[in-house]
Amino acid sequence: MDRRSSRRWRFLSLFLTALHLNPSLCSAAATKVSPRTYIIHMAKSEMPGSFSHHREWYASTVRSITGASSSTKLEAEDPARRILYSYETAFHGFAARLSEAEAEQLESSGIPGVVSVLRRRCTSYTRRGARSSWA
Repeated sequence: MDRRSSRRWRFLSLFLTALHLNPSLCSAAATKVSPRTYIIHMAKSEMPGSFSHHREWYASTVRSITGASSSTKLEAEDPARRILYSYETAFHGFAARLSEAEAEQLESSGIPGVVSVLRRRCTSYTRRGARSSWA
């Protein structure tokens, strides 16, 4: 085996090891698990009387989709800490870090008060005025 071939094999093995140790580099593997920010539109008029504040209701809504088994770090996190922002002026709802599967479950489960679940997409501007989007 010549020196160039040996370098290629070392590089390939190092690359595969890095991929194995960090699955987020494989976007297909991380799609359903990696948390993203979602905006959940809620109908405040449907808030149950058992909650004294809408933030408690939002935390309970997030808790209802995380399930009893916490197999991932995201599921083990306190639901109240996953809520990033509470909307009260233009519409009622909250922004939260959810996995794609949790967002789908929240939208399709028929939980009272959930109007819509939208993935947050932001556009920022650089100093020169060019746009760059991130999700």
